[in-house]
Amino acid sequence: MAIPIWSNIRELSPPPRRFLLFSVFNVVSWQCIVGPAMVLLARDIEMPPSWVGFLNAFVPMSMVLVAFTVPLVTRYGSKRVMFTAWLLRNIVTGLVFLLPWVLAQGSVKAGWAVLMIATLGFCIMRALGVGGWFPWLHEVVEERERGSYFAAEAVTTQCMNILIMTCQGLALRGDPGVWSFLLIYVVGIVAGLLSLVWMARVPGGDAQVEAHPAGSSFHFYRDALADRRFVTFVGTASLCFMAATWISASLVMFMRDILQMSSGHIMLLTALNSFWILLTVTPWSRYADHSGSGRAMFKALVAHSICSFLLLLVSPSGNT
Repeated sequence: MAIPIWSNIRELSPPPRRFLLFSVFNVVSWQCIVGPAMVLLARDIEMPPSWVGFLNAFVPMSMVLVAFTVPLVTRYGSKRVMFTAWLLRNIVTGLVFLLPWVLAQGSVKAGWAVLMIATLGFCIMRALGVGGWFPWLHEVVEERERGSYFAAEAVTTQCMNILIMTCQGLALRGDPGVWSFLLIYVVGIVAGLLSLVWMARVPGGDAQVEAHPAGSSFHFYRDALADRRFVTFVGTASLCFMAATWISASLVMFMRDILQMSSGHIMLLTALNSFWILLTVTPWSRYADHSGSGRAMFKALVAHSICSFLLLLVSPSGNT
């Protein structure tokens, strides 16, 4: 009997498999550079919680730039835009390795600035390139393969999250210093560079200047904004993303600063969270196929909201 993830991958043709492998390395890079370890590093160098809030805001705020990248994707192609942006985001992130030198000079605030500049640069470069992700993905993955592809992607993403968080938890056990966190950044940057190798092997992603002359791309926004159901869906998804971001970011600081949990234990607990998600992927997708995505998403959001409210019952002493 075949394992579901392997059976889904075997059903894919070579181009989607390459895109999936690129995504795997991309997940490693993402979690190592702007995952929970980033928040723990910020607090380790005594960055105030309000500053950490701005640090976490860089990802959603930078995504606004995606709206202005349509002409770039149209003129230069998804592949060229994404490759350039992904390369630059790894280069810019390298600024974080100035942190030990800056802290050694006795300037803690300068250390905060270094971490914020490196993170902001990563987010901006990513936002400038991510606009080509879905156009390229839908070009590479044929409609008949999309179900298998997204199922395989969901499972592999959670598997990689479990592996990454567990390794980070082991790296941060005890009383980690700045260099322990920077080791995680090394892994993230190396994974980001390896993702470029597989990105280059994915076909397609060419420019479409003839199909969409320069300056004509933005008229598609008018058609999208005229679709009320689409606007409602995007608005709801945006609010959900905001809520999830607030909870995940505040929860890491709550565990560290209020519950006094160690960085290693926080990362291992995060890995356990991904493990529970992994267990639900297959049955939840079957339920969505049977009862519809709308009902599945509604029940998932209700359950997520209830669990989030239960967090309010957690006291600093560990009693509820």
